Amino acid sequence: MPFYPFLLGGVGMLVNVKAAFSSVQTIKVALVMIGGALLGKYLSCLLAEKTFKLTRTEGQMVFGLSIAQAAATLAAVLVGYNVILGETPAGEPIRLLDENILNGSIMLILVSCTVSSFLVERASKKLVAEEGIESQENKTQSTNKTLIAVNNPVMINSLVELGIMLTQKRNNEKLLALNVLEAEKGEGENRKASEKMLNAVVNLGAGSDIQIQPITRFDANVANGILYTSREHKITDIILGVTLPNITLKRKPGETTARILANTEETVFAYNPTQPFNTLKKIIVVVNKKAELEEGFSHWVKKLFILSKESGLPLIFYAGKSSETGIANINNSLPKPLSITFNGFEDWDDFLIISRDVSSNDLLVIISSRSGHISYYDKLEKIPQYLIRYFQKNSNIVIYPQQAMTHSKLGELYEEEDHTLIDLFSEGRKVAEKAGHFFNIFRKGKPKESDESQD
Repeated sequence: MPFYPFLLGGVGMLVNVKAAFSSVQTIKVALVMIGGALLGKYLSCLLAEKTFKLTRTEGQMVFGLSIAQAAATLAAVLVGYNVILGETPAGEPIRLLDENILNGSIMLILVSCTVSSFLVERASKKLVAEEGIESQENKTQSTNKTLIAVNNPVMINSLVELGIMLTQKRNNEKLLALNVLEAEKGEGENRKASEKMLNAVVNLGAGSDIQIQPITRFDANVANGILYTSREHKITDIILGVTLPNITLKRKPGETTARILANTEETVFAYNPTQPFNTLKKIIVVVNKKAELEEGFSHWVKKLFILSKESGLPLIFYAGKSSETGIANINNSLPKPLSITFNGFEDWDDFLIISRDVSSNDLLVIISSRSGHISYYDKLEKIPQYLIRYFQKNSNIVIYPQQAMTHSKLGELYEEEDHTLIDLFSEGRKVAEKAGHFFNIFRKGKPKESDESQD
């Protein structure tokens, strides 16, 4: 770097300015060099843009930054210029690269650096404007808080990795890590183990420039600790680690997961990691029926978009027509839409047909539902069995979206032909109980407190 001025000065003294602008041969050589350099760089940047799925503005930025020719070009030409192959009868040296090439390279540097400056300035202004629009549109997500439940030391790396990739750094989303200690087991070694796990979580976050807030909580059981921490910190997303081998074929999700699902309305990611993210090839998402009618639909869709962007893995959706339309609309509304693939899928009786398209290095994501909601389908109960029997080698995430029954959803439920009058009455009761205004219509007397609730 300190020798650049000497290099430029030395080459400048070798340049014959008069010959550079008066010699037709020099001008021809300069035009060929400039055209070849610009075209070669443009084609390579266009290929990079298509390969890495960059936006048009990002492609222009890459082109502008790479087009400038300076020190390397000068050095190569100067080496060739100093290589003397012989002499002419008049005693003039015959050089490997003559003065025409040297003068042409100077003109190439002049043109390429000028064009580069204008392109980079223009593209940078566009990028700032686009990022500003994206940030403005995502302002509502700035209150998002993700809670990672860490109770198994073996799964810490995988859970934190997923939490980091689901978090938008630009929008200041919060990431918290919780370790629950059961009160009856006391402190001692458990406290030390908890501190060790949470320190590891904080260090992993620091390595990705993400600040993770560690929380240790004493409670009657893990589920209670997660639920109350979620309410206290207004958590929007909960990441749970699950291990399928511990689930028998006749069981539903584990007791902790089931209890959390029954007592929270927020988005829950039940993650079973079998391999690191950097070994995965693509993300296959199976969307349940009527998923687009749930309140949390757009939230989990955008989270998967973030996951795809952060991991660099392509997204492939297996969904019905209405869900496909909803996902496509969300994608098209983004400043930088992703390139996603859709495959029609509505027959959950033939769920195993998907196994033909899932390889061992794919992340399988299944969008499920809590019982009693509009997108709930009885075939969802078989998901644990399918995962154990046919997808044991695959990392998988079962997403339970945010689901809060409202009066508007009751109207949509009534319009669906699949539901019976009994279903309508059942859902109407839940709405009334939740609203609290018509509670006594369905139940008389003071409601009994749940055995699971603890204050």
